Amino acid sequence: MREEFRSTNSSFRGVTLEQVPQRLKGQPWRNIHYPNESAEYRAARDALLDDEIALRAQIEAVAAKRRALPLGGVLQDHVFEWIGKTSMPEKVKLVLYSFMYGPERKLPCPGCTRLLDGIDGAARHIGERTALRIDAKSPIARLAARAHERGWEHLATFDRRQQL
Repeated sequence: MREEFRSTNSSFRGVTLEQVPQRLKGQPWRNIHYPNESAEYRAARDALLDDEIALRAQIEAVAAKRRALPLGGVLQDHVFEWIGKTSMPEKVKLVLYSFMYGPERKLPCPGCTRLLDGIDGAARHIGERTALRIDAKSPIARLAARAHERGWEHLATFDRRQQL
């Protein structure tokens, strides 16, 4: 069975992925020419457009394969070592943020650090509706030291090195 190309453009409805490049070749933008363009430029530009059209069709084909994948593996139960005021969340929903601070890094990701600086103040309120946890691949003592240094009092962080 052939995958149909999904587009909001009505001229493509019912067209298969294999037909998309041929269907686009007759489109009006092929007749647009820039002032004083050379034949060499036009040929190169049209070749580039053909490549872009083929690339788009390939991206759509890969996306269709991704959507058709069967379910993946099943995660095993994890045991977490926590820092923070609470243990495992009792809430049904869990918001998990992956803090880029592995053992090979001298300093954590500055973007992650800035984000967590801002989230720390709201973490108490977020906890009223959902469970918020921060995970990283660093030892728990290193994470606790970083949290103390940054003044993160409301973030529950855990070490996931042993889980992967």
